[in-house]
Amino acid sequence: GFNWFFYDDDAFGKIVHHHSHKHNDSVPSGYKYHVLKVDFVNSQPLQSITPATPSAPYYNYYFGKNAEKWATNVKGYYQLLLNNVWNGVNLKLYNSPVGLKYDFVVAPNTSPTTIQLKYSGQDAVLLHEGKLVVKTSVNTLIENAPEAYQYIGDKKIPVACKYTLKN
Repeated sequence: GFNWFFYDDDAFGKIVHHHSHKHNDSVPSGYKYHVLKVDFVNSQPLQSITPATPSAPYYNYYFGKNAEKWATNVKGYYQLLLNNVWNGVNLKLYNSPVGLKYDFVVAPNTSPTTIQLKYSGQDAVLLHEGKLVVKTSVNTLIENAPEAYQYIGDKKIPVACKYTLKN
């Protein structure tokens, strides 16, 4: 699975702004954050990751004083494919103009009901107009209604799908 890390935009913005300019506005001593955990129910151990579309910048990671644990000139990627998260289901993660997006790619003869996500740490979760609404202490995450399709020859054919809540 993965974790979403959310923070209070207003308080964080005041802290960042305060450090970059001199002014007398009140600055919070900290800010609220919230971690939302998403588990892949009955998934397989991660087998492999296929990176695609390398980014121009590189990253350096210096942890502690032991240089053997450092990593330099690490490439970033705009897209990753996590292979066989469930048998016959890959997870495609990619960067878009609105932020991180993900698609589940289901192989032929694989049931999409294999895909099950368990959210933990939220204040509330509900469905509204086909969208999954996850409320936290600092914001609301809205997952748009899922879109599914299959290719038959050259034609992209829509397939009905929707979120289903359990417990």
